[in-house]
Amino acid sequence: DKEKTARVIADVIKEDYDKVLKILQQENLSQVEFGIKGKKLSLEQRQEIEKHNLPGLGFKPILTRHYPNKNFASSLIGISLYDEELHNLTGRFGIELTFEKYLQGKNGFRRYQQDKDGYILPQVEVIEEKSSDGATVKLTIDRTIQESLEIALKNLADNENVKAKEAWGAVMEAKTGRIVAWSDYPNFDPNILDIKSYENKGSQFTYEPGSTMKTFTVAAAIEEGVYNGKESFYSGPFYVGSENGKPIRLNSSQNSTATITNAMNINYGDITYDYGFDVSSNVMIGELLSKKLDPEIFHDYLYKLGFFKAVDTDNIPENTGVDLWNYPLEKITNGFGQGSTVTMLQLLQAYSSVVTDGTMVKPYFVEEIIAADGEEVLYEGSTKTIGKPFKESTALQVRDMLRSVVKSGSAMRFDIDEIEVIGKTGTAQMVVDGAYSPNQYIFSSALSFPYNDPEYIVYYAYKANYGHNINESAKHINELVKKVVSTYGLRDKYDDKV
Repeated sequence: DKEKTARVIADVIKEDYDKVLKILQQENLSQVEFGIKGKKLSLEQRQEIEKHNLPGLGFKPILTRHYPNKNFASSLIGISLYDEELHNLTGRFGIELTFEKYLQGKNGFRRYQQDKDGYILPQVEVIEEKSSDGATVKLTIDRTIQESLEIALKNLADNENVKAKEAWGAVMEAKTGRIVAWSDYPNFDPNILDIKSYENKGSQFTYEPGSTMKTFTVAAAIEEGVYNGKESFYSGPFYVGSENGKPIRLNSSQNSTATITNAMNINYGDITYDYGFDVSSNVMIGELLSKKLDPEIFHDYLYKLGFFKAVDTDNIPENTGVDLWNYPLEKITNGFGQGSTVTMLQLLQAYSSVVTDGTMVKPYFVEEIIAADGEEVLYEGSTKTIGKPFKESTALQVRDMLRSVVKSGSAMRFDIDEIEVIGKTGTAQMVVDGAYSPNQYIFSSALSFPYNDPEYIVYYAYKANYGHNINESAKHINELVKKVVSTYGLRDKYDDKV
């Protein structure tokens, strides 16, 4: 009954009925197949076909990788699919691809002669080679924290007061570089293969980071001995001029190349540099880079901190960003995170230098690789120190300033009862069709805790329209921070000595 068979198959594999019937009606063929849609059926699809008791159908089993956690660090883990030529699972992207040589097992075989009924002919040699399993790659990801991050990023998109178009984030051990959570949204379920992008947003998406970069501008000035937080400056419009290729502040807009203002064009009047950092003043950065810190020295620090070059960790794919450093204006805007582009992976690495003792560590994702026997350790992840961009005294001063930002400055929405958080927020205009968009921005925050001895860094960023409720977005990240605190039993640490 070719018509009935065609109806059942067409319905299950979502193929055109006439096309399936035409395949079945081919003459002089003992066997037919149904193309791409007839391959890689799910178990449910096979069972649906079989319940109709259609004669003459056969199924050929293939290997598939099952991902029980579904939308779980999927852009990091990637996928493995069956290769019909190799007759094996092969990684297509992510950890599945980059650690293919470890994960790939080896097929076995059994070769013999048989009669027409399938019985092995007696006294004929049977040649057999056993299969071997691939190794186990164990990641540093903590399932509890990962799930909390996934929920937080999804909530940024689902919250009617935020409506993030995309979001990405991570949680890292500040002193070791171990990544315990890493995700982006929207992501995908590798079991369904509804993949719209193979991009690992945390390492491959480059963007202007906004004011989270001010932390490093101020840290460089402190390290160079040119920062006086109690000194005052005028926070009104900064008219950018040039002298010998370096930026200067002009008294008026006449002959200026651009005007730098604070967010929402707020003029705080005469304020101290410390207060300028608290309220995330762009003009403060302009003052710092035109009168205190040589921009070229600051530029050197950006490279010391690992920007514009590969982090090169665990073979994950990454982009390095663009170093935009040609004109005096760019040498100031880089100080508050507009112009050059970076990645989240680079930012995590750089922030490890200011929330510890000045030592910068490389983020890593692979805990260990264990041979198929379950005993031999083929590779073991470890902390890798990249350098020490700042003295401990510099890092301590920066941490105090970051605590002030959360306690009484522009990041007060992250001040929670459970733990003392330090941090810096960022807001960067997005480039759309070659020009800065008036309403599309990237919002981000770099948080660390406990304040007096940071153990973890939480970083996240998202795309959304300007003017949304940032307090609503913060509450989802605060829930993530609380989960980290409770999971690892963190508490504020103080010296018991009087």
